[in-house]
Amino acid sequence: TSLSAGVDEFGCFSHFEVQVTLTEKGLDHVEDVGNFVFTYLRLLQATPFQAWAIGEMQDIREVRFRFADDRQPYDLVGGLAKNLQLYPPQHVLSAPIKMPSPDRRATEEMLSRLTPDGARVEFVAKRFADRCKDVDPWYGGQYSRLPLEDSWTKSWAKAAGSGSRLVAAGAEQRAAEREAAKNGMKLHRPNPFIPKDLSLRARAISSAATSSAAVTGPGVLSEPIPGIAKVYHRQDSHFLQPKASVAFRIHGPAAAADAASYLRSQVWCSAVMEELNEYSYDARIAGLSYHLGAAPTGIELSVGGFSDKLPDLLKIVTQKMRDSNTVAPSTFRIVQDRYQRGLKNLALKQRPCDFAGRKARELMSSLSFSVEDRLAALEKLSPSDLDGENGRLLDNCHIEALLTGNLAPTDAAAISAAASSELKPQAAPDALALPAEAQLPQGSSVWNLKGTNLEERNNCVRLEMQLPASMDNYVYTMLFVRILNPKFFESLRTKQQLGYIVQMAPSESDNFMSVICYIQTEYPADYVRSRIDSFFTEHFEWLEKELEEAEFLRQRSGLVSNLAEAPKSLSEEFDRYWSEIVPQRYDFGRRARKGEAMEAADLAGFRKFVQDQVMAAPRLYVEVHSISEKPGKAEPEGAESPRAPDRTWEGEEDARHFRDGARWFSKGQPVELGASPPRLSRL
Repeated sequence: TSLSAGVDEFGCFSHFEVQVTLTEKGLDHVEDVGNFVFTYLRLLQATPFQAWAIGEMQDIREVRFRFADDRQPYDLVGGLAKNLQLYPPQHVLSAPIKMPSPDRRATEEMLSRLTPDGARVEFVAKRFADRCKDVDPWYGGQYSRLPLEDSWTKSWAKAAGSGSRLVAAGAEQRAAEREAAKNGMKLHRPNPFIPKDLSLRARAISSAATSSAAVTGPGVLSEPIPGIAKVYHRQDSHFLQPKASVAFRIHGPAAAADAASYLRSQVWCSAVMEELNEYSYDARIAGLSYHLGAAPTGIELSVGGFSDKLPDLLKIVTQKMRDSNTVAPSTFRIVQDRYQRGLKNLALKQRPCDFAGRKARELMSSLSFSVEDRLAALEKLSPSDLDGENGRLLDNCHIEALLTGNLAPTDAAAISAAASSELKPQAAPDALALPAEAQLPQGSSVWNLKGTNLEERNNCVRLEMQLPASMDNYVYTMLFVRILNPKFFESLRTKQQLGYIVQMAPSESDNFMSVICYIQTEYPADYVRSRIDSFFTEHFEWLEKELEEAEFLRQRSGLVSNLAEAPKSLSEEFDRYWSEIVPQRYDFGRRARKGEAMEAADLAGFRKFVQDQVMAAPRLYVEVHSISEKPGKAEPEGAESPRAPDRTWEGEEDARHFRDGARWFSKGQPVELGASPPRLSRL
C-alpha cells in the first residue's frame, strides 16, 4: 500500500533500502514485489547517466536550503552537534540538504552493486510469529534469520538481467525498457512542480519594514468568488519566502449524517489521494504537499509549499475530486485494507490512556463517530457504495477558504476561482452541521470500561474537570495546570510510582474549559483514582494557603510570553488562522486578548477561581480496566479507599443513556439533539 526508498545509515555502513507496506494478501507475493524492484533497478543500471535528473535534484535542494523555515534552537543545536560528526564545520548547515556535484563513475559503481546477490529481506508481520524462534537480548523481540528462498533468488536474478552485462549497452537498455514496460514502469520524467519563479509579490516587499505579521488576522476578499462563501487572505510581509498555504473547508450535510456517512467520506477521500499518488512524489520533492481528508462536518483540502507551481498542483487535485464519480475496485481494496487495519488497531490495540481519551470524546461530542461503529460500517462497504460520493460531498456544500503567504489578493482570487470552477459546487445548504458538546452532570461520575487488548496489563484513569468557557476561566485554567502539572508528575509518578504515563493538561473548546489528567498504571484503577483525589485535596489547600505571589507571577509571566510569541514560520501562522476558521469562530484577535487577560490575572482572582470553579466542577473519571490474564500490581496494604462517586456508569449502555439525557451546547448555547445532523447553524 506504500513504497519508499533511500539510504539507511547503520553504524559504519550504508544500506540502500526499499520499504514496501503490504496487505495481508501481498505477503503471499514477495517474489513478485522483488521482481518489480529488480526490474526497475536493471532499467536504472542500463540507462546512461542522466545529468538533467541530477541537476534537477541539485536545484530543488538549493531552493529548499535557501528558503528553509527557522527551527527551534534546541532542535537546531542537536542537529548541528550530530552533523559535526559527519561534515566539516563550514558545511554542517548545508551538507545534509544541498547536493554536491555528482561523481558519474561513483554513481554507476553504486548502482552496479544493487543486485540480488547483496539483497537482504526483512519481514514484520504477525503471521510469522510461529516461525520466529530466536529472541534478541535487549528487548525480548522474537525473530528468525533464514536464507532467501531459492525461487526468489532465481526469479530476481532473471528480473535483474543477470548475465546481460556482456550485451552491448544500447541493446541492454532497450531490453531493460521492454521488461520494465511490461510491468507499467518507466524512467522518471522531468518534475513539473519544480519552482522557477522565486520572486516575492510586490506588496510583500514594500510593506516588510512595517509589518508585525503576528497580531492582525486575514481579511475577506472584497470581490465574491462564485461557489465559495468566504475567501480569507493574508499576504506575507514578514517571512519573505516564496511559499504559500491554501486550504478549503467544504462543509456539507452528507458527511455528518451518521457513522456510515462519515466513514464513506473518509474512504472516498483516501481513494482520491491513492489515485493521485503518481503526483505525490514529484510534489514532495519539489517542496509541495497536499492533503484531502474527511471531517465530521464535511471534507478539507489543503495545499502548501512554493507558490510558483502551487496552482498547478491544486488544479490536478480539484479536477480529480470532481471526476471521481466511482472508485476502482483495486483502489478500494487498498484503502479498505488500510482502514480496516487502522480501525482494528484502534479498537483492539490502543494504549489504555489513548483508549480512555477516545471513549471520552465519543461520549461527549455529538459528531464523534465511534471507531467500533465505523469499523462495522466498513465491513459492509463496497466499491459501488462510493458511486456518486463526489456529488454527495460537493454538489450541496458551503466552502470557506484561507490563502496565506506569497500571494497577492489577485492571486488569492484567481486560485480560489480556479478551484471552485473545478469542484463545481451546485448549491449551498440551508444550514451547517456544527458539533455540540455534552455538559457533565454535577458531582463525580465514574465510567468503567473494559480494556480491549488481552496483552495489555495496564489500567488507566482519566479525569476531566469541566468548567464553563470564558476568558477568565481560560486564563486561570492555564495557570492552574501550569502550576500544578509538575507537582502532579512529581507526586504520582516520581514519588508514588503509579505509572510511566502521568500527565495533566488543559483543554479548550467554544463551550468548555477542562482540566484533564491521565495515569496509565498497573495498579487497580480505583486505587489510582483515590490517589488523584488525595493529590487535589492536598494541593487545593496548598494553592489557598502556601502558593507565593512570586511563584504565581513567574508562572503567569511564562504564559504571557507564550501567548505573545510570534509564529516561527508561514505554516505556523497559517495554522493559527485556520484554527479560527474551522470552528467558524473567525476571532483572529482572540490570542492577543488572551495575552492581555493573562497579564491582568492576579493571585486573589486565581484563588477565587480554584475555590468557586475548580473545586465545584463536575468530574468524570473514565476507568479502563485491563482484561489481561497477566497480573498487575496489588494496591498497597492499608491503602485508602476512593470516595464513592455520585454515579457509576458501566460500559456502553450507560453511556448511551447519559447522551440521551445530557444537556448539549454548541458555540456556548444550549441546543437540542433531536435531528441528524444533530446541530444546525443557519447560514
